[in-house]
Amino acid sequence: MSIVLSNTTIEVTIDLPQEGYSASRFDGSGKITSLKFKGLELLGTELENQNQEDDKTFGKGLYNEFGSMNPLGFREASIGEYCHKIGVGMVLKEDESYDFQKPYSIKPSEVEIQKSEDRITFTTIGELHKEYAYVLRKTLSLKEDGIQIDYRLENTGSKVIRTNEYNHNFIRFSEDLIGNDYSLTIPTELRLEELTELVNKEKAMAIKENEIQFAKSPTEAFFISTEFKDRFVDANWKLENKAINIGISETGDFKTKQFHLWGTPHVICPEIFIDIEINPNDSFSWSRRYQIYELE
Repeated sequence: MSIVLSNTTIEVTIDLPQEGYSASRFDGSGKITSLKFKGLELLGTELENQNQEDDKTFGKGLYNEFGSMNPLGFREASIGEYCHKIGVGMVLKEDESYDFQKPYSIKPSEVEIQKSEDRITFTTIGELHKEYAYVLRKTLSLKEDGIQIDYRLENTGSKVIRTNEYNHNFIRFSEDLIGNDYSLTIPTELRLEELTELVNKEKAMAIKENEIQFAKSPTEAFFISTEFKDRFVDANWKLENKAINIGISETGDFKTKQFHLWGTPHVICPEIFIDIEINPNDSFSWSRRYQIYELE
């Protein structure tokens, strides 16, 4: 049974680890599947007409992922051996290279849950395997204008943990398709020399400095990948829809060197990455704050 946190304006629905999504990509703890502002749904799904069976395999809502290109210990593992995928469990290495879109055989991690009236904490335990081990604590706290996600990753093994984390942010205002009512602002200009990939075949996206607008509604997937060279930038973005006068923002308490934007005709996904390095017997904490607001 899903857990709902709510106040007079915000309603957040969170799937338990054994509910809904159970594949090998996204963190299985604290799966936010719905975020409503005054009854208006703000989150979407990876597939346009995603059903309950699809939910087991595909992303939605505010799902996050660790080690998108390289799970913990994957390179050291031999084919046929398991390695850690933080927040998921142990994944079976089947090829020399990792593909986040591929479904892997998994052994799910143990997850403990503590809930109060306005927050819920998920504790995921990654047992010792090939000198890697961790404890991930993820607390989702309801706010008057949104929700905050606090993370604490503890290295309980004997090897250094090097990974990254991002939230995929499947966003869709009500039933509106992505179009010229949407505008996305990030904290720095997008420089051509820092783009590692750009998919904008239809020229639907119009990029000007630090703002992305839509000249028309896309009919195909679009994508931006950028790595900021020799600089860290503030970890935030804001997405607004002028047709319904609603905006949503994400603010991290860290600096970032990597930003992605992925989307399709029905969903838009701004993604802020954080690089993580934790020595044995040490821990690292960070947070992501989501705020919903009405445009003036």
